[in-house]
Order: sequence, then structure tokens, then C-alpha cells
Amino acid sequence: MFKTTLLVIIVAAFALWFFRDSETVHAVTKTVEPAVSPKLLETVEADFKAVAANAVGGPESAPPKIEGMKKCQTPKGTLYTDRPCPKSVQERSITKGSVTVVAKQHVEVAHDSKLPNARDLLVDKNQTTIRDQQMEQTIDR
Repeated sequence: MFKTTLLVIIVAAFALWFFRDSETVHAVTKTVEPAVSPKLLETVEADFKAVAANAVGGPESAPPKIEGMKKCQTPKGTLYTDRPCPKSVQERSITKGSVTVVAKQHVEVAHDSKLPNARDLLVDKNQTTIRDQQMEQTIDR
């Protein structure tokens, strides 16, 4: 079934390609252009031109600075804060994008940070392990 369908698709694609200049193929494959209001088209074109001017570095006014936030460039990375940057850190301006502030979340860390091994979870502590049994057999020989 799959092979037959695939063969039909390949033959149809070849036929369309072979007769690509015929009037019948042009009539079948003719695309219909969507109707767009001229006002919407002008707005979109203006937006594209503004984006292109920004990408090329064309004449534009200075981007607005986000007030209240500081971007501190540290050797280890970038730190965003609402306080002044330390003197040893370079302050950069935030010119675009958005900043979302979330409340500090408390994370409890267990004192024993070692993750348990699956062996320890699956085997009863009072039962001897297969490894221990093998060791006893080897020693008893």
C-alpha cells in the first residue's frame, strides 16, 4: 500500500515537472494571492523598514533606557539588579528586552547531599548482597 502510494506521488510529481510549461499545469498549480487590506500592508512594510534600519544601524533615536534596573557585567557573567553595581564591576545599560522579577525561593538542601544508590534502595540492609555471597564462596574455596 505504502509503496503504491509513494510510486503514484513520484509519477505525479514527474509528470507535473515534465509538463511544467503547459497551460493545463499552469491552470492547476495557479496560486491565489490572499486579499490584504492596503492599510495593513502599509503598516507591515513600515514595521519591516524600521526593523531593517535598526539592524543596519541606520539613523534612529537612542533606545529608551529601562529605569530602575542595572546590568552589571562581571567576569563570571551578567548580573541584573535594582541596586548600584559594585565598584569593581562594569555597569552596562539595558536597552531592549524585558525583565521579569520573581520572589526569592527558599530551597532546602539535605545535609547528606549524597544521592542514594539504586542498590541501596532495592536491597534489604539485613540481607546479604550477591557480591557478599560471591566473596564468601571465593574465600571458602
